[in-house]
This record gives sequence, structure tokens and C-alpha cells, in this order.
Amino acid sequence: MTTHSPQASVVLDEFVHDLLQFTHACGSPSQRELAKSAPAVIARHKDRIKVLRPLSVAGISDVMSRKRQRPQAWGWVAAYVLTCLHYVETTGVEPVFDGPADLQGWHVHYQAMRDRLDRLHLEPPATSEQPVPDEPSELFWQNMDDDALQTWVHSLRNKQSMAHRRYHDLFGQHGVDLLIAAEHGDADASCRLGILLLCHEYPAEARAWLVSAANAGDEAAQVLINAAPSRRDQMAAELAYEFTLPWRTAATTTCSASTASTS
Repeated sequence: MTTHSPQASVVLDEFVHDLLQFTHACGSPSQRELAKSAPAVIARHKDRIKVLRPLSVAGISDVMSRKRQRPQAWGWVAAYVLTCLHYVETTGVEPVFDGPADLQGWHVHYQAMRDRLDRLHLEPPATSEQPVPDEPSELFWQNMDDDALQTWVHSLRNKQSMAHRRYHDLFGQHGVDLLIAAEHGDADASCRLGILLLCHEYPAEARAWLVSAANAGDEAAQVLINAAPSRRDQMAAELAYEFTLPWRTAATTTCSASTASTS
């Protein structure tokens, strides 16, 4: 997911600002201290939270300085929060922070941030140059009889591509939105489609989208492409949770089974 729009940058700025304030509330550990402590913290929690990602001084610096324009994966944020909390445990600092104070609270905060970015990504850009048309007092299809309305709806469906209809049947409107974005070169959308397709047992189709995303530099797609086949479905389930993909929209197939086996 790219964040080139000013609105998306504001959303990310707010999240990173909250993360910085949380760091200060935890005693202001340095980036070097956090990177040094992270491996032990990740090792302690990896059986319970398998999506945790390593921290590095350069990576922390890029995120906190907003040099990185894309939102970090939940696994990175979770590792950062847990390492800050570990610093609190070892120093005895009592955090005073108005925002989330534990990992669960940060997951809710992170998901809200990603939801805001997704909505911005799918909304058409505002065009102040064109006047907003007056809302019609009556929609034309309201006066159609049943046969005419059915014919009109059928004509609309015929205008959609077969792929769009199929993805709508599989994943709902979210799947169609991802498909449209992926068709326009959005690597993050391609990766998410690949993950959903893996969860629904379409490995060949999933691989096509994942390869496209990986070639565009998407890290999660690269991880899945290079994963052992025996681990790929489970990793897709973990990433689906990490990316807060719409579980209830998807059928309970491989992903739900894999998640149950790892919990």
C-alpha cells in the first residue's frame, strides 16, 4: 500500500507520533537499546505471536523519522511495542500515556490506522474543480416494474468482467476493490489477493498475484514466494491476521484451519 496522498501521510504521521509518545512514556529507550533487546523479546513471545519481525536501528530510524512512506507490518509494530514494555519491566518505569498501554490495545489502534488507509486508498480523489451535481429528487429505477428492474440489473452485471464477479462471489466487495487496485499495479493489493487466494486453496492463482507483488518489492509477498510449500498456507493465515483481512467475508477454508492449529 502506497501512502503518497497527503491524507494518507497524515494518518501515518499520527500513528508514528503515538508510537513515539509511547516510547517516551516507557522511559525513552534509545533505538540501539531497542534493537539490542528485541531478539530476546521476540524469542520469548514467538510461540504465542508467530508474526513478530526483527528490529534494527536503521529500520526503527526510518519508521520514526517517517523516511519510510509505507505502514509497517503488524509484526514489526508488535515487536516494537513488546520491546518497549520489556524496557519498562527491566527499568521499573511507570508509563504515563493516554493511548494504548498493552499489545492488545496497540493491535486495535493499528487496525484502525490500516482501515483508515484502506478507505483513503479506495476513495476517488476529491475534485474541487467540478461542481457537485444536485441530487435527483427521484431515482429512475424506483419506478421500474420487477421485470424491467431485473433486466437492468442483469445488464449491469454483464458490464462487469467475469473476474470481478468471481472475486465478488469469493471475497465480497473487498475482493473486487483489491482486484481493481491490483490490476492498476498496486503491489500491496496484489499481495493481499494472493494471501486470500491461498486461504481459499487456489495456490496457482495466488502465486501469480504474489509473484507480481514480489517483483514490485512487496516484502510479505517475497516471504511467501520463498517459503517452503508445507509452510506457505500457515504463513498465509498468519499474514491474513496481520493484515487484518476480512475473515468473515472469506469462507472458512485453509486459513481458518491453519489459524486454529497454531492457536
